[in-house]
Amino acid sequence: MNKYIQIYLGGAEGRGITPQDIQRKTERCMNKIDGIIAGWSRETEIYTWLREYTKARNKKLYLWFPVLAEFDGIKDFVQIRDIENRKFEGTAFDGDERFSFYCPSDETTFENIKEIYAAYFKQIGFDGIFLDRIRFPSFVSGRDALFTCCCDKCLEKYRRKGFTPDRIKSIKYTMGRDQSENLLFSIKKYDKGKYEFENPEIEEYLKIRMGLITEIVKKVTAYFRSQGLEIGLDLFAPFLAPFVGQDYEELSGYADFIKPMLYRYTYTPAGMDYELEKMAESCTSKENRAKCLNKYKKVIGCYRNSKTGFMRKELAAAKEMSVCKIMAGMEVHTVDSMPEIKPIQIKEGKDAAEAEGIEGIIACWNILNAPEKNILTFCEEE
Repeated sequence: MNKYIQIYLGGAEGRGITPQDIQRKTERCMNKIDGIIAGWSRETEIYTWLREYTKARNKKLYLWFPVLAEFDGIKDFVQIRDIENRKFEGTAFDGDERFSFYCPSDETTFENIKEIYAAYFKQIGFDGIFLDRIRFPSFVSGRDALFTCCCDKCLEKYRRKGFTPDRIKSIKYTMGRDQSENLLFSIKKYDKGKYEFENPEIEEYLKIRMGLITEIVKKVTAYFRSQGLEIGLDLFAPFLAPFVGQDYEELSGYADFIKPMLYRYTYTPAGMDYELEKMAESCTSKENRAKCLNKYKKVIGCYRNSKTGFMRKELAAAKEMSVCKIMAGMEVHTVDSMPEIKPIQIKEGKDAAEAEGIEGIIACWNILNAPEKNILTFCEEE
């Protein structure tokens, strides 16, 4: 399997990461990996050094680049709006990750992305680009997150498909009822990344919404291909992807590889447990939350046998839906307040990826914060 490691260099303003910081963490594993994914600080000197560091070792270097968030203040982006026409605020995490999302339909979004890349990153000579934040906010930001973006430009695209603002509001308020006797959103079935709902309007709405993300990804990837770059995409696990606007079948057609974020043990955004609990918290009453969440987990087959078993199930779904390489995203560390990721958990994830015939694995989400024993476990050959 191919192996890549991710290095978080901080938000747009950077964290002052030095070459010594990176060498200290990567030197022992460089001969066992295929490349590094690093971003998204605008501190160009560290990328220049990384380019020399990876080239000398015949390794690829990808720029980690958020598309629909994280560059606030660099350019004048149009922030997403909810169905009540309110500006939808982001949820801060880890100090310099803002999760403040931009409208995918506004023409300035694409123009700003091109200008940021050209101004700060083009001259480095990356082999590829790894596109993050190609989605809408998740339930971490509350139930209203599912009803973004609903600005005038996005609503016009809904209208063309027969969805008026009143029709979208009807879905929102129907989904907001106490569903203690039903599943979240009245889900009837989940199979290999696809849902069937009691109310087919929900499925139709989600499909149109996914199209908004696909549209901007199509334009962005075409631009970066014209710059001679390979393309990687950061995606939520298949069971979460429809709720943040990600269509595996469509998006994978524009990429060389996708990275499903299959975080089993980290309680952070994109972590499977974290997102599941935020989903239940956002959409059910407190007294019925546990019951509703357990029903949902049963339908999607989550943790029926083990967390790793569910990871395999989701990898199989990603593989079936995609037309490009799959590089499984595996956490090698988590936030300081949570129990440390164990080497045995990393090995279980690697074994699961290999068993499903996945092309590669990526150490997430910041190798600089990972214990050395975890890095070595991730990189070692079987």
